[in-house]
Amino acid sequence: MMYRKRGFILAFVTLGIGLAGCGSGASGSLTSAQASAFAMQVSQVAAQGMVDSTAGSESSISCTQSACTADIPVSYMSECPSGGAMLLSGGVRGPMPGSSGSGMIGILIPQTITDWSCVSGLVINGDPNLSVSGQLAFVLLSPATVQSMTITGDFDWGAGSSEKCSVNLAVGYNFSGTGTTSGTVCNQSVNASFTFQQP
Repeated sequence: MMYRKRGFILAFVTLGIGLAGCGSGASGSLTSAQASAFAMQVSQVAAQGMVDSTAGSESSISCTQSACTADIPVSYMSECPSGGAMLLSGGVRGPMPGSSGSGMIGILIPQTITDWSCVSGLVINGDPNLSVSGQLAFVLLSPATVQSMTITGDFDWGAGSSEKCSVNLAVGYNFSGTGTTSGTVCNQSVNASFTFQQP
């Protein structure tokens, strides 16, 4: 399968996170800074993947006089300059009420994390992955400017993946390349903004 792939340099710079003295976080819990950094990174990758896939040439919405059907393959990989990758791979497919091309389609796409090293002191792996869920909104056959989703699941870090905790994030994003994320990572509250590239 062919994946759209981008490095993480843009997001790593624009997030502006000073992580150099955060410690490893590998003995019990992530620090607040590490939790916030991971929330912003995982949200940025998910938003970038959804926007790129929705705007991609492979995506389509076909309509008859009574109903519309969407077919949106999702295949996006982001590589961390320090090592590791995040991958969205799945699809948004199904009927949309009405024939105008306006409405909501449910999404449920795995976000796989492998040896992600863009949070200082950590190497993160999905356990087994995170889930990107919610609804994708369309207006007259085009994706709505403002979208939302949730990211939930577990991940491991530390020697031998000895540490494990959960993610529960509400993410709002738009096609101008900005977004917000809030919720919890490893029981740490997070609330932050992020940026990503426009399609």
